[in-house]
Amino acid sequence: MSERQRPIKALLREPNPPEVDALWERICVQREQRSPVRARRLILVPVFASVLALLGVKLFAPQPKAAPQSLSLADGSGLVVLETHELAKAVRLSDGSLIELAADSQLTPRALLPQLFATELDRGKATFDVVPHGPRRWLVSAANVQVEVLGTRFTVERSTAGVRVSVERGVVQVTGPNVPRGSVRLSADQKLYVPPARDPEAPPQPPAAAQPVANAPSQAAVPAQPSAEADAGTSTRPRVQRDSGTLAQLLARADQERVAGHHAQAAQLLERALEQHRSDPRAALAAFTLGNIYLQSLADPARAVEAFERAQTLGLPQALAEEGAARIVEACVRAGQLDRAREAAAAYRERYLNGRKRSKVEAWIKTP
Repeated sequence: MSERQRPIKALLREPNPPEVDALWERICVQREQRSPVRARRLILVPVFASVLALLGVKLFAPQPKAAPQSLSLADGSGLVVLETHELAKAVRLSDGSLIELAADSQLTPRALLPQLFATELDRGKATFDVVPHGPRRWLVSAANVQVEVLGTRFTVERSTAGVRVSVERGVVQVTGPNVPRGSVRLSADQKLYVPPARDPEAPPQPPAAAQPVANAPSQAAVPAQPSAEADAGTSTRPRVQRDSGTLAQLLARADQERVAGHHAQAAQLLERALEQHRSDPRAALAAFTLGNIYLQSLADPARAVEAFERAQTLGLPQALAEEGAARIVEACVRAGQLDRAREAAAAYRERYLNGRKRSKVEAWIKTP
């Protein structure tokens, strides 16, 4: 019987044949040669897993946001009082937002913080195009009205007649003591008119509501009677007529006439307001507006000098006090009252040593 035909149990009971011993020897040698490689593989597997885990955390973990910075101008310079006279201007800010300031307007920053930008419209009209979802709150104040920006383009206009807020896109929150129900939320194509503090003589008015701009009825200007002196060509100063209107009503009508381009009628209404309500705190603003009309629109600088001096005597608000003092110098120079202009310039220098209008005042004085 051959070796292949013998039962397996018989082979197992016998000593290992030389072939089997040689086979087992080769198997043992090969196992010893492979074991270090396998060990190294077992060690490297957790190492690779740890590296991949760290890379995954670094690649997919949310990166911390940079801390917000205070707003500045787009060129990196500091944000200071923005002011215009005859010409409008636009200012780009460091976060990409845009402020468009109409002619004869002033905007004063009140808070420049990483999480808050607060500014006050001292006079005139400003349009704000705010980049949405920014890191800071925007608050715009005008008189006793405050507008909180929620990422939008909107316009705030301040005048003696009150404050008007209109929204082109986005949403704003308007608050104030004269705002209906204390707070109104305006969205795209809506506007809100907020009257000034109610004159004690004025009858109570029904609350205004936010209306779409496109559907808002336009307010017709109240016609004023022409001045007899103006008709005769003897003077550009309108004749003051007695009227039972309250100061708020006169200022509102004057503002309507001015916006419509009827400057003589606006001056007439302001003269009437100053004569009948000279003790009212708003009389100084009325006189300042009257001076601007005489100086810029009616080409009557002599009357402008009187109006600006009257505004100074009545007590302009701090935001307009320096502007009023400088306007007296300008009006005196344009009226040919050079001695009076030098006195006004000296008074300006004494009160505002490093005033913002210093260079203009000096230039006016040097004008032949």
